[in-house]
Amino acid sequence: MNRLRICALSFAFTVIAAHAEQTNAPSAVTSDALPAAITIDGISYSNVTWQSVTAATVTIFHSTGIAAIPLWKLPPELQKRFGYDPQKAAAYLSAEQQGMVAAEQAKQREKQRENANHALLARAKPCQCDVVSVVEGQGLIYDDRSLIDAYSAAGGTDPKLLRSVYFFLVYDTRGIVNDQHVQCQAYPDGDYTYTTVSGASQKIQRWVYCGPWEPSKP
Repeated sequence: MNRLRICALSFAFTVIAAHAEQTNAPSAVTSDALPAAITIDGISYSNVTWQSVTAATVTIFHSTGIAAIPLWKLPPELQKRFGYDPQKAAAYLSAEQQGMVAAEQAKQREKQRENANHALLARAKPCQCDVVSVVEGQGLIYDDRSLIDAYSAAGGTDPKLLRSVYFFLVYDTRGIVNDQHVQCQAYPDGDYTYTTVSGASQKIQRWVYCGPWEPSKP
């Protein structure tokens, strides 16, 4: 008799446990599930998967592509779900706008620099240089042999012009020595003042290197 009661009670507990397990089993769609379809501003999105969230938008993948949905256009329950705060959203959008403006300004400055560089390069001319003096860390003072040769070929006889036409070239001076003969491209850029051996101040035209630097025959 006792064994019969024990079996009956055991069976009853098994049935109750099975019923409780079935009752507590999660359903396919819970209260936390996000909708697979939504309509915003008259546009319907289907097969929606919800992706990244910012303070102002949520990105979704849908059947025809990707969209960024403003949080304030969502139903209230989804706004709450994504932590929508009007003040935080406004601050986020303001910072985003400022970043876009800064990026555009940087782009314009870069374009202006490129245009300025192109204008300078358009003024570049070939230089044939006899290095007269190296100014460490700044550049070099040189004779432009092409001017001297042109003057001589034109029949010029002035000893001063045949002897020296000095210029200053902005260039990396490492490895450069006096009396070196080179040719390059450079553009004019103002004046350069230096002190001669006798202590006098001398102003000469300043050029900036912008092209191939090649040794030339003396």
